[in-house]
Amino acid sequence: MLAVWCSVELTPLALFVPMAISSVGNGLSQPPAIAAGLSVHPRIAGAASGLLGFLQMMVAALGTLLIGRLPHDSAVAMVVVVVASLALALVFGLVALRRPDAAPHPARFARLSPEVANRS
Repeated sequence: MLAVWCSVELTPLALFVPMAISSVGNGLSQPPAIAAGLSVHPRIAGAASGLLGFLQMMVAALGTLLIGRLPHDSAVAMVVVVVASLALALVFGLVALRRPDAAPHPARFARLSPEVANRS
């Protein structure tokens, strides 16, 4: 995709069609990923949801800052930032899938007080 953008004239169609494809991919992959992340420890789902929202906004802000700091003479800066963020997302996803669960989760073995146990 980057090679095509760099080898041909950058028209609005050449810019927005790949971005639309990327956005559709995000729309299809993010909801199940967020649901899976929140279902690990349902008791702290609110905190996990807040953390996920914060991380999404922080990465978007850093990407925007980086695009603003790079040269403005072409759209290559935006292309580089988008491709780099997609590559990082792929790497982190693969690391998360391949990481063995070596240590037991302390929350699984924690004893609940009788008051908390009766509420659920």
